[in-house]
Amino acid sequence: MVRNVIPYCEIFNISDNLWTVFPDLTQPRASHSLVLTESLKYLYAFGGVDLDNKPLNTIERVRFNNIVDPTKDLNTMWQVISVQLPEPIINIGCYAVHGSKEITLFGGM
Repeated sequence: MVRNVIPYCEIFNISDNLWTVFPDLTQPRASHSLVLTESLKYLYAFGGVDLDNKPLNTIERVRFNNIVDPTKDLNTMWQVISVQLPEPIINIGCYAVHGSKEITLFGGM
């Protein structure tokens, strides 16, 4: 399976119908999953594959300093956090648990 492994990020503004370039991920990846926390402060990227098509166990996050419009504050950068997935995984499902500070991960390969 051919994957387009890239570090690039963009945000789509529904109101303006406009894409805005966002800071790159620290590690190019494909087949990863993203989840925005309930507090709307962090966006997390879980797993995926790297440029060598090798599954990843890393987790990155970026903090949104302007919750109303993240494109207004593009000084924030993605960072790899110290917690890793128990094993490398691709195509994992995830969601922020309502009313808590937890993210649930499920499925994947």
